[in-house]
Amino acid sequence: MNNSVILGFFVKFFHAVMTFFDNSLFCSLQKSVSLLWVKVTEKSFFADWFKTYPGSKLENSLIYGILCSMFGFFAKIVSAVSGFFAKTSVIKAVIAWYENFFTVSVRGYGVALLAASVGYSVPKLFDGSLSTTAMAVVFMITVVSAAAILVDKSLKVLFSNSIAAKFICFLGNVPLTSAADTVSCSSGYLLCHLAVGLVAGISSAVTGNFYIPVIMLALLGAGALAADYRIGIFAALILMPFLPTMAVVGLVLVSFVFFVLRLMADKNYKFVHTSLDAPLAILALIMFISAVTSFARGNSINIFLVYLAFILSYYLTVNAVRTKRQLYTLIISMLFAGAVVALYGIYQHIFGFAEGTTWTDTQMFEDIKTRVVSTFGNPNVLDEYLLLLIPVAAGYILARPSRFNKLVGIVITGLLSLCMIYTYSRGNWIGLMAAILLFFMFYDGRVVWLGIIAMLFAPLFVPQTVVDRLLSVGDTADTSTSYRVYIWMGTLDMLKDYWLCGIGLGTEAFNMIYPYYSYSGIVAPHSHNLYLQIITENGFMGLAAFIALILTYYRMTISSVIRIHKDKMLKATVTGLAAGMFGYLLQGMFDNVWYNYRIVFMFYIILALTACGVLIAKKEEETPDD
Repeated sequence: MNNSVILGFFVKFFHAVMTFFDNSLFCSLQKSVSLLWVKVTEKSFFADWFKTYPGSKLENSLIYGILCSMFGFFAKIVSAVSGFFAKTSVIKAVIAWYENFFTVSVRGYGVALLAASVGYSVPKLFDGSLSTTAMAVVFMITVVSAAAILVDKSLKVLFSNSIAAKFICFLGNVPLTSAADTVSCSSGYLLCHLAVGLVAGISSAVTGNFYIPVIMLALLGAGALAADYRIGIFAALILMPFLPTMAVVGLVLVSFVFFVLRLMADKNYKFVHTSLDAPLAILALIMFISAVTSFARGNSINIFLVYLAFILSYYLTVNAVRTKRQLYTLIISMLFAGAVVALYGIYQHIFGFAEGTTWTDTQMFEDIKTRVVSTFGNPNVLDEYLLLLIPVAAGYILARPSRFNKLVGIVITGLLSLCMIYTYSRGNWIGLMAAILLFFMFYDGRVVWLGIIAMLFAPLFVPQTVVDRLLSVGDTADTSTSYRVYIWMGTLDMLKDYWLCGIGLGTEAFNMIYPYYSYSGIVAPHSHNLYLQIITENGFMGLAAFIALILTYYRMTISSVIRIHKDKMLKATVTGLAAGMFGYLLQGMFDNVWYNYRIVFMFYIILALTACGVLIAKKEEETPDD
């Protein structure tokens, strides 16, 4: 792959164009203008504000001091209780089992699986109720368990030496750490696993259901999260496109409970502070007030609890991701999950599906047969997810020196972009253009002109349906455009009466008030504009808190990006995350990008991953290599 002729041609072509541009008169003119702009703005308060990393003011506040005192009080109780139970033999054994879960030989797990399959199948064979399907499943479990018994390696060793682990570490340019030696299974350890497996199998056969094995698996999962809360939040981040909203919320909340317990029980584990702590806390407080004063209080409180879980996910992620290896591994895993989502969307475009034209004006766009939705159920929501990922994926093409890594970046970016085209979402296309432009402005300004040239020639290569769809922006003959305009007009009229405090979170409160201000009797679940929706739900203070959050976010990001000089990978990652967020916020002008809860979750995760990159860069800046 390193000798790929096609990839090599594109790399040489790119370098040739860059060399030509660097030696051109236009480049000299651009540098002169840039130097002049720097001189004009070097003493500007606004420019200096964005160059300075914002500090967290929350730590010095009275409220923070009160919360720390309460936390310290409960921490003493948790520490005392955990110390008491940790002395009992049973709890000691359970703790030791979880602590060695990844380092002990998988032989014990193989014994448990084999005992479960035998315990389930033998009673079924005697009464003749073992179906062909069940027999096939039992056979597969028996084969897997037999392999596990013969391997005698730990999960950590197996994963560390796997192709997947080597591939991810190679893509992320992070070292593959060698796993510790496998802890051998004692006879007592194997007997315990044998007993647990027999109980699970026999109980399922006798009762005719799998309640007991499911409960055992749930306890196993809870124990794994208790041992390391990061498992839950990482699973939520990677699997979010494929999980229901409540499953994501559940993973976040359970992970947060165990995170807090670890903070209380482990005095050496420190909470990570960021500059976004204060604006996030203020925004959460305003949302809470909006929920309890809502016209639909019950529904709004439920929505607030979901939002609160997503805000907590920010703190979980920031505290879980502390190294480059963790950051790159997590982002690469999210990009591969995005590639799977994109492939499913492309499949929908090729083969079609029943609801493909639901979101299209078929009279104006007769050639558009399908708008893909993949796993998100709505083309605009899918596009917002892709919009947040594409700039990060594109950054890996430029930041990685290896041709193989560049090719992987090209493939993933191509899949995400192709799926985005097939959503036919004009606002997100505009958002992506702005995101890519912002990315190159901060990463490598020379490439901006290549992007402008590419956009000028794009109509010659993209399908006519895409060109027609993009040119229809602002055309009120399109029902989608006129629909939004009428909703915005009605929402603005409504804000004349409710701009100060808002009406409450969620569609239920919106639908109670909006019909009285609706134009042409148009029914709408939301305002189709993020900023109108925020001020409608939370009032002027809610919008002010959100703007403060975004300004602090970009102050934090820009101050970091301009300081990263050597580490291209880290610079591309932070810039790509911030660029995707910029496109997402621009799309918020045309749609309520917080309508889908999973995309709200994605918003806070992008905030968190960016903060992680900034903190890593700041740490490297403070402790440079000798």
